[in-house]
Amino acid sequence: MPRYGVLNDAYLGSWLQRDEPGGPMWALNLMKYRPVADYRDGRETSLSGIEADDVYSPAVDR
Repeated sequence: MPRYGVLNDAYLGSWLQRDEPGGPMWALNLMKYRPVADYRDGRETSLSGIEADDVYSPAVDR
């Protein structure tokens, strides 16, 4: 599983071509979590991927 998703450069570029620069926009993040968090530096953990994500950015509703 790749560490991160793949960016769609054409789609991201279209955000800069909007009629109302600086105005509101919508984005949807579809998250997929690992059963156990996998840190690039190799540290061991018992946290699930979702628990590790919540440490980084706590979710209100899940």
